[in-house]
Amino acid sequence: MAYSKQLIQAVLIPCILIFCACSSNHNLKEDGTNLLGGGYSEEMILPGFYKMSALSNRGLIVTQSAAEKTWRKRAEALCNGNGYHEFKVDSRINSSEAMPIHLINVGSFYLNEHQASKTGYFVCINSNVTVSSAKDYLIKQQKEADEKIAQRKREFIASLKYTSCESILPSNSDASYFQIGKELYKARKFNEARICFHKASIASKSKTDRDESNFHLGMIYELGQGVPSDIDQAKIFYAKAGMSND
Repeated sequence: MAYSKQLIQAVLIPCILIFCACSSNHNLKEDGTNLLGGGYSEEMILPGFYKMSALSNRGLIVTQSAAEKTWRKRAEALCNGNGYHEFKVDSRINSSEAMPIHLINVGSFYLNEHQASKTGYFVCINSNVTVSSAKDYLIKQQKEADEKIAQRKREFIASLKYTSCESILPSNSDASYFQIGKELYKARKFNEARICFHKASIASKSKTDRDESNFHLGMIYELGQGVPSDIDQAKIFYAKAGMSND
């Protein structure tokens, strides 16, 4: 009897898990995650233009077709069965941590789970959005996002009320030489940044900040940013940052 139970477990458990590695119609965005992990989540960027992620259920054996089927069903539903064009798609199979399998009178062993995924964009054929215009829209959105980041950096530097590290920072300042130097470097104010990194490499209480400052100094001298290029000087700073001189 015990042997029969062991046999049933040994055969049925892997079969169930293999079966689980199929497509899924679960709406992850509206209904949340589920036990098997599969489903889809989409975002409408413009009418007829979507970004979507599709996941197969987890299992011992999984093929990319499971995620493809989840993707295809949802995309066709969103496009009312009129077809779609997809682009910037990434398809892959991911392996997760081993799952424990417990058998009566036998013990435990571990099996790796796998899950197929597909992420990307698509436009419905019957919409007013083309693949070309969708790509242009994404580029425009990225440029606007980059500009917002750049603006926040400019505002950050302005809020510090320090445009250089020539003077000593007050002890009650929330700023640090490294922090100011990093933002000045990103703003391509290399001479001002170099002074900040020099001070941070000596005065900072944080080893990480000291190492990062020396690394930035190495780059400044290697690339000749605001100073003549000096490979020997760059190697000195890289060494101080804990890097090899190779």
